[in-house]
Amino acid sequence: MFSIIDRYKCSNSKSIPATPTINPVGPVVVCEGSANITLTSSAGAGNQWYKNGSLIGGATATTLNIVTSAANSGSYTVISTVSCASLVSLATAVTIDPLPLITPVVTPATTTICSGSTVTVNVAGSQAGINYELFNGGTSLSSTTAGTGGAINLVTSALAANTTITVRATNPVTGCSVLLTGTSVVTVNPIPATPTINPVGPVVVCEGSANITLTSSAGAGNQWYKNGSLIGGATATTLNIVTSAANSGSYTVISTVSGCASLVSLATAVTIDPLPLITPVVTPATTTICSGSTVTVNVAGSQAGINYELFNGGTSLSSTTAGTGGAINLVTSARPTLR
Repeated sequence: MFSIIDRYKCSNSKSIPATPTINPVGPVVVCEGSANITLTSSAGAGNQWYKNGSLIGGATATTLNIVTSAANSGSYTVISTVSCASLVSLATAVTIDPLPLITPVVTPATTTICSGSTVTVNVAGSQAGINYELFNGGTSLSSTTAGTGGAINLVTSALAANTTITVRATNPVTGCSVLLTGTSVVTVNPIPATPTINPVGPVVVCEGSANITLTSSAGAGNQWYKNGSLIGGATATTLNIVTSAANSGSYTVISTVSGCASLVSLATAVTIDPLPLITPVVTPATTTICSGSTVTVNVAGSQAGINYELFNGGTSLSSTTAGTGGAINLVTSARPTLR
């Protein structure tokens, strides 16, 4: 009876306060852990705030500060009481979306790599429905990978500089994200410059001539190759090649510094031509002749494809005669006695 009379008196005296409004009107949607939400009543005094229709103890100020924990999601209203109570305000809906779990275990990546290489980070116990991505500060390093409830691998793009890798977990529906504990500090070593070889080549010499020396432009970390195969122990700046026919081939070099290998150099082609056979038997010529006469020298078992010629020191005594695989005769010009 008292409340009816009281309400009647308030109505008759027209002292019911105006129905307050709330700013922001809402809905308000934020992620857990973000900045607190402040609701403001239009009523300057006599406010009492409610959540889901239940009075919030002590919440009588013009503003209501809401900590952004998921438990504080709800429908917020306010009533202003100045002698008499106003009608209930329109509700402001507040949704505080939870963050992804931070319990997945991040296994740090390899700590030292070569420029241009990638890094794989393992996340054990990933959360289904959550996307995972690698970051360096605010820069993405990978595509997103959906959590499975089990272990997943995240692979960076090719890295060119020292990088601190973190794993960001994001709910694709709410957009709420969190950085997982465990970072990977990766040192990225540069790739050495591609070495060059001097001489460039092709190098063509005869068997038994002076050794060939190839020199790499790289001051350290060299490894020489012949026809694509590593030459054991050939790690100096220079490579000394003995001029035997078996050493003909394509020579390259790679420079490796701090575990990072350069590209393969351009090849230097080395051709070591074999000498003619010395097995053909030369039958000595007549040792005494008359001035102006010629001398015939017989070569048994001549080598096909080889030319033969008589000399006196550095002076030619005959024309060249092609080997046949059998015996050939070489005839001097009319000259003084052959020595």
